[in-house]
Amino acid sequence: MFKFIPRGCSPQGIATSNIILSKFFFLFLFVLISINAYAEDFKNKYSSNIPLEQEYIKSFAKDIDVKITPTPLYEKAMELYYLEKNYKNNALIRTQKNEKIKLKIPDFPKILDVFLKSFREEHNLASIYMAARMLEFIGLDDFKNQALYFDLMNTLAQNNNCKGLERVGVYYYYGKGGVIEDKKAAMSLLKKASKVCSNTIYRYSIDYVLSKGDEK
Repeated sequence: MFKFIPRGCSPQGIATSNIILSKFFFLFLFVLISINAYAEDFKNKYSSNIPLEQEYIKSFAKDIDVKITPTPLYEKAMELYYLEKNYKNNALIRTQKNEKIKLKIPDFPKILDVFLKSFREEHNLASIYMAARMLEFIGLDDFKNQALYFDLMNTLAQNNNCKGLERVGVYYYYGKGGVIEDKKAAMSLLKKASKVCSNTIYRYSIDYVLSKGDEK
């Protein structure tokens, strides 16, 4: 049977080209599937529509599977925080044109206590992050609050939370909040954080402090 072979092309050359094209096709298919899988994983990971929970999830490296367990005390604290901030926007709907909107300020100390209780009794790690956020709202000028904040961040750091790693490293580097300055410990922790947290917003602060250490 007569077979048409383009001028300048041998059967072996055509076969080789077909193999290359096949490999390229399967490589392209693999990359496409991988991208879709990553996108789906990213979507699932950041599926929470609650701002504080989004913060918590994003405070870990992207390759860490973060799960938030809605334990009773945790849920109670979240309700106290968001309902008192009119999270559901109930108070933002005006019934009359000139009616003033009344907004409540959350009872941060009360919410802090509930989150701390959640961690102690329910061992809910997310409650540690939320408790630290409440302390940030309350203010860290008080020495007692600074000490508690450091303890919370240290617990997060021990669980490879990037905010915890960054904060504890900074506290050690500058000797903040009653923590004894220990630049060696700070550098060791921040070098670990630099590897773990390279794809988070905390990498900028981590790299900045590391660069200051390298200058000496």
